[in-house]
Amino acid sequence: MRKLFILYYIIIAFCVISCNDNTKRECIYDNFIREYSKGDFESDIPPINFGYLFFAETNDGFIIITNNFYLYQIFKKYYLQEFSDFHNFLCSLYKGKTVLQEEYLNEVMSIDNFIFKNDSIFENSNLSDLKKKYLIDNQYLKSNISLTKNEVFSLLYHFFKNQYYVLHDDYSGSYSIRNEDCNGTNQ
Repeated sequence: MRKLFILYYIIIAFCVISCNDNTKRECIYDNFIREYSKGDFESDIPPINFGYLFFAETNDGFIIITNNFYLYQIFKKYYLQEFSDFHNFLCSLYKGKTVLQEEYLNEVMSIDNFIFKNDSIFENSNLSDLKKKYLIDNQYLKSNISLTKNEVFSLLYHFFKNQYYVLHDDYSGSYSIRNEDCNGTNQ
């Protein structure tokens, strides 16, 4: 009888551990996402990687372009119970397993955020060809390209989904693409 109780408790413990494991998700994009999740988001000073743009899907089929600071506010307010940490939340967003609810965005949106519908015109394109056609010095988006604003965002999204960091220069209004983090480490 005692062996039966021990077996029963082992099964229950296994079930509890399995159920709680959903908040600890494996992230195959760990190095790339780590750059977005590092920093002190509770400080009055934005983290060093504040300028890196993050593209996340919304529940209405659009994509929002924002940064890690605004995403942290959404995570803290709405997703803290679902994910073990901010890094796992970003991984799930990046993989498209989690989508942002539109009603959550309204509370933290700023004029710095853009929402667009992905055209998918660059999905099957070779990154080397796209760099040659649309980038200067393999890094800066050309200003004289004949793309709509939505197509520009779709192009940037394509680079992001291929683990390139996308930055926006507020002063010049230009975008740059990097495949290395803030410390110059290649991905």
